[in-house]
Amino acid sequence: MDGTASGVDITYGSDSDSRQGPNAVPWQASLPRDDSGKTLYYAVTAQLNSGGDITCEVLVGTKVVAAGHASGGYNICSAQIGQDFLGTWQKE
Repeated sequence: MDGTASGVDITYGSDSDSRQGPNAVPWQASLPRDDSGKTLYYAVTAQLNSGGDITCEVLVGTKVVAAGHASGGYNICSAQIGQDFLGTWQKE
């Protein structure tokens, strides 16, 4: 996550594991990937606290699979991926 926002509320994780991130950017976190089919999605959201600009991404390995962007007061950046029936992670 990167941008010019002076304050953000970050949440990230999966359908079974929600976590709170820090209140500043730049920021990144890694989670172990579950390819078993039990995890339905991974997501990151960040709400701007007053203004600025933010970009958020969800990567699988080094590949950006989903990305989002937000700017202005209190807008929300979000990116989410899910696993298809063949086991491939894709943008939702």
